[in-house]
This record gives sequence, C-alpha cells and structure tokens, in this order.
Amino acid sequence: MTCWNLSADGDRILREAIPANASVELQYLNFLVIRNRFPEAGAVWNRLLQSTDAFAPERAGPYLHRLIVTGRVQAAQQAWKALLVRSGLSGSMHSGEDNLISNGRFEGQLVNFGFDWRTNMPPGVRAGLDSVTYRSPGHAFLIEFRGSENLDFRSFYQYVPVEPGRTYRFEGFLRTEGITTDSGPRFEVADAFDPRRLRKLGEDLLGTQGWTREEIIFTAGQDTELVRVGVSRLRSRKLDNQVAGSAWVDDLRLVPYDPAASESRWE
Repeated sequence: MTCWNLSADGDRILREAIPANASVELQYLNFLVIRNRFPEAGAVWNRLLQSTDAFAPERAGPYLHRLIVTGRVQAAQQAWKALLVRSGLSGSMHSGEDNLISNGRFEGQLVNFGFDWRTNMPPGVRAGLDSVTYRSPGHAFLIEFRGSENLDFRSFYQYVPVEPGRTYRFEGFLRTEGITTDSGPRFEVADAFDPRRLRKLGEDLLGTQGWTREEIIFTAGQDTELVRVGVSRLRSRKLDNQVAGSAWVDDLRLVPYDPAASESRWE
C-alpha cells in the first residue's frame, strides 16, 4: 500500500487512511498479516469486530490462518471465538462443555478455516456431509476414495489447542464400506507443527465395518500447544495399492484425561 510505503505508523494509517468499511479493512488486515505486522493487524481486527458492517466469516480466514501457522495459538483462539459470536456460528460449532473439538458431531455448517474442519480433498477423493448414514442424528462426514490413487491422505483434519504437558483422550467413530488395499482410514492426532514431537495413530479399518469406536490417549509435550486431529490413510507398499471405498466419521471428542478418575461415558 502507498500509505505504508510513506509511513510505517500503523495506528495513524488505520485512523486516517482506512475508511470504516469492512471490505477495505479486511484487505488491509490481509496486507498486514502477510508482512507479519501482527500488532497492527490486531488493531484492524478489533475495529472490524466493533463495527456493524457485515462480512462473510470466511473473509477472515487468511488472518486466522496466519495466526495459526505462525504459532500465535492464543490470539487465533480469541479471534476465532469472537468471529463465531459475530457471525452467529458459535451455537453450531458447539460440541459439549468439555469437548475441545469444534462441530464434533457435524451438525453445524462446515466453514473450512480457522478451528473448524479442513476439507480440501486431493484428486481421487470426494467428501462432504452425509444426512443418510450417520451415528448420531442427523449427519456424519463421508469420505469416498475413488480407487485411482495410492494416497498418503491427511486432508480431513481440525486444529485443536491443547495445554503442554497435559494428557488427553480422543474418542471417535469410523464406519467403512468396501475399503480396498492393505491400508485403510484411521484417526490420527499429531503436533500441528512438528509430528516428531507427537504423532499417534488409531487402528485402520479395511473392507466393510460397522460403527467402530477408536480411542487415542496422548500427552502433549512441553512444546506442543496445537494438535491436528483428523482422518489419515497411509500410503500402501503393495502392488495393488489404489484405495477405493467409503468411510464415515461421526461423534468426535477430545477431552482432558485423568487415568485416576472414573471412566467417562459417551453421551
């Protein structure tokens, strides 16, 4: 921006050169975060939240993405919660008081950014909400493998903030139909920035299986503040390796875990 080239005073630029217009403010917000000017971007974001100008929630996606990938987890959480309230999406993302996963039963709108489910599928995969087959009414998430690729699949996931050093329990349900090859879909929990710090895999499901409960218990390392929770399929080393078939996901839950406490029941 010309103003930024003439003056690096972000507060003055926002006050004197950026009109109170959500579209312009969002453009300026993205300009700042690309250049890692996070304090100035935070001021723009706060002004956006206070304004009455409507804007589509996904337009804040680049801001949230930059906060997440640069490790500003707390700031990203605060921005996400504020955006959900402002856009009226907070109720649909709710998964229970103690559940750290957003929209864990897939009853809310999938927005595909922030701390919601990421659903950008690679070639050879089709996915989306299914209102016909589900474990708890009235949706599950369906992933369909077309049999054209030997996929190393990690394209369905959610970022979840955690507390370093704390132990957690992940629970989720998978159902499959006609999964081929020797490697099927499974749940995965991993450190969002470095899987060498933390990576836990559930059991994979092959062929046709009814709703199967999977559990992963893990302890976040001292440097782990954010995990990726989702469905993976590891690449097969067999000759007949192009995966086909369908997998449904439903009722996902991540909660702090105390092995000394009594076992909680799935609600």
